[in-house]
Amino acid sequence: MNLDESIAKLNQLAEAASSEELPLSQSFAAFEESVALAEKCFEELKTYKGKLTVLEDKISKLEDEND
Repeated sequence: MNLDESIAKLNQLAEAASSEELPLSQSFAAFEESVALAEKCFEELKTYKGKLTVLEDKISKLEDEND
């Protein structure tokens, strides 16, 4: 599951967890799943942030070379 799909699933789980129609055990299960997905999303975002930093450094070096 990619980041966009994970975020969409998190939205679905948030709605399910807050639903008054679900039994408490199912709401809690949805909440547990959402926490696990959120952790996965944060890890993926950290990866993107690292890649972005590398690209920014490359751009900065290119700009310095051309000054």
